[in-house]
Amino acid sequence: IDPSARAGYYGIPYTDQYVPRGYVDGFSDGRFDQPAWIQGRFNKQALKNSPYTLAVSTLPPADPNYLKVSISVTSLVNIPADKKPLLQIAVVEKTVGTNEFVLRKLISSAAGRSLASPMAQNTTVIVTDSMRIENNQIDVTDLAIIAFVQDEVTKEVYQAGLDLNPANLPNPN
Repeated sequence: IDPSARAGYYGIPYTDQYVPRGYVDGFSDGRFDQPAWIQGRFNKQALKNSPYTLAVSTLPPADPNYLKVSISVTSLVNIPADKKPLLQIAVVEKTVGTNEFVLRKLISSAAGRSLASPMAQNTTVIVTDSMRIENNQIDVTDLAIIAFVQDEVTKEVYQAGLDLNPANLPNPN
């Protein structure tokens, strides 16, 4: 459901014409096997300073069958009221067959979590949430947590954080 929701957010139909499609900071002009647009977009985005920092970690859950995550989001500048920042938290499996970083779940939902705006410079928000791993084919020892702040309207990704080797993993089913 979550991969379909993200595809819908970007307006991507499931056809061979659109899948796979690459996105850099919420923008796409084609597929990753068409690299000309990617380098231009990367060069443009690399010159921007991020308005946020993110720290991604896990916490010991009350129930050992759950994965509990903690995301610390700090504003580096004053975030104006007209911005619509969303925090997305993705649980991915690092390797599934020949695929890498396969989305398994968006916590707590595919809609994301609204962050306050306006937000004063140097304000920190800590978001904790948890999920139960219900698919017994997921290798819990191969999970990673990705968090990113994205503008709800423009779809621009402002900053991302990664916990490539999370601790406090749930018990396998």
